[in-house]
Amino acid sequence: MQQYGFKPRELLGQLVQVILCCCVTDHAEGEASCAFVSLLASDDDYSAATFDKALAVVRRENVLDDGALLAFARLCERVRAAAPTPRANAVGLLLSQLESLPVADASQDEAYMEAMEQHLTGEAAFGEKEGMVHHFSKQLIKAGGSMLPAKRRRLLKELREMRSRLPAEGAILVRHDEVRFDAMKAIIVGTAGTPYANGIFLFDIYFPSEYPSCPLQIFNCTTGGGTVEMNSNLYSDGKVCLSLLGTSGSDGDKEARWNSETSSLVQVLLSIQAFILVPQPLANYPGVEKGTDAFQRRSDAFDQDLWLATVRHAMLAPLRHPPLGFEEAVRTHFGLRRGVLRRQCLEWVRDANDAVQPRLASAVQELFALLDAL
Repeated sequence: MQQYGFKPRELLGQLVQVILCCCVTDHAEGEASCAFVSLLASDDDYSAATFDKALAVVRRENVLDDGALLAFARLCERVRAAAPTPRANAVGLLLSQLESLPVADASQDEAYMEAMEQHLTGEAAFGEKEGMVHHFSKQLIKAGGSMLPAKRRRLLKELREMRSRLPAEGAILVRHDEVRFDAMKAIIVGTAGTPYANGIFLFDIYFPSEYPSCPLQIFNCTTGGGTVEMNSNLYSDGKVCLSLLGTSGSDGDKEARWNSETSSLVQVLLSIQAFILVPQPLANYPGVEKGTDAFQRRSDAFDQDLWLATVRHAMLAPLRHPPLGFEEAVRTHFGLRRGVLRRQCLEWVRDANDAVQPRLASAVQELFALLDAL
């Protein structure tokens, strides 16, 4: 944070001041209102340990005056007292479903692949001008509807070949705008055995006027509104870091760079699936020492945070608001993967640590309700 001009301790002090300012105070006692305390205590992401650590830091670093420090200490105590006790029984009841779940057989996988194959490619109306539902709407509007001949020929060629080059099991789906095919969207379904398994990860894609002499541009839409970093290569601001696109911050291997003759959208999407949405994604972070017990502990904890993020933002979110152009594909995916998802999510809840488990269990219960309603 310091490289961007932020001083972490001072920033923490300012955040505490904001929390205190949000409190509607009782002028007689100067304490936070019951409504505010209840709101904090009932939030799925409330953590007493986080509040305790924040209190310890602001006290040690002397970044608050005595009055603010006392008010924050009282707030921490009241929120802790109001927080519901861990619902061990609720988690236990949820996990009891594991015993009765049937094991998926090969015929279900075949039915899923056959159904999803029908949704590999297609078109959708992304809108026009300022109403365009696309991250790159400004670039598209500025570029206008005309294309250079080289770009048009190349995109037509890629669209013709796309269906045969995408994985047949429906793990990658692509839609282009019904009017202009330099605006596209893609879904990548998380692979089994990763913390992204069976999640729906949405990307907006734009092909600049110089394409294919320059790489395409791609934006990760699955960020929880800019709050979640799914991977060291998938920033919370939507940036996708990939050597193929020249966005990784390093030159990388020459063979991994964009080649105007051979590189394509399908290659980019397959690279995200194969090199970013992977098992043990903590290993993607620079400077992480792999192969040690300490790494394994950190990796397990990181995966468990991603389980929660995947359920919230790559399962619940697309079920509630299916991405434009993929509505039927989303229903098909979750409908036919219902049994697999139940087992997978219950195993995630079973294996999650104490900090993640209650929040994950709550999200999984919401997911199951939506799956039952399909």
